[in-house]
Amino acid sequence: MEIQTRTDKGRVRPVNEDAVLHFTAEPYEIILLADGLGGHRAGEVASRMVVENMRDYLLQHDLNNMPQVLKDAVTYANEQVHRCQQEDANYAGMGSTLVAAIANENAVHIAHVGDSRAYLCNEDGLVQLTIDHSVSNDIRNSGQVNENLRHMLTRAMGTEPTIHADFQKIERQPGSILLLCSDGLTNEMTTKEINEVLCGEGTLAEKADTLIATANENGGRDNITLALCMRKGETA
Repeated sequence: MEIQTRTDKGRVRPVNEDAVLHFTAEPYEIILLADGLGGHRAGEVASRMVVENMRDYLLQHDLNNMPQVLKDAVTYANEQVHRCQQEDANYAGMGSTLVAAIANENAVHIAHVGDSRAYLCNEDGLVQLTIDHSVSNDIRNSGQVNENLRHMLTRAMGTEPTIHADFQKIERQPGSILLLCSDGLTNEMTTKEINEVLCGEGTLAEKADTLIATANENGGRDNITLALCMRKGETA
């Protein structure tokens, strides 16, 4: 598999409160992406804690026990962030989104909390695999939402002592690209624009660079973080 990760603070935000990690734990490639929330740089701390605590947990446990070990890693990371924000007033109220992928040659296990997303780009186009845990998504079919609440999350890592994450397993398809991203990408690019980049010419690294550059050209109003995963030797 080839994996490319990118993170950029964008054109407006003074600091980058996103975090992304990629590492190998045979037979898996693991990608962890988080988008922090909270003032006074607390979001930066929360996102880093989420990915680092999940990494540490996964490296210390038997990955053959999948997907239970992924569920346990999410629980562990949530507990660590929640404990920190409870014990340190500087971090009160901090939290983070999470989207995680644990991939081998045959399948991908995905976990997510919040509005960071996973997509699959294949011959059918760009398919969103995750459903945002947000106010706007919850009431989309029941009327208009106050603009001030549009991006409010209904679930986030660390804000409560327990967490309800969503989990799924997808089979790997030849030629497909898995995309994980923070909302800094999807708020600046349409599904059509992202699909055109992923299905277009160029290496996986070039596609990752193009997505970051285009999101910045379209405004770059938030931090932009993404990961692309494709089997080596495949072309999309």
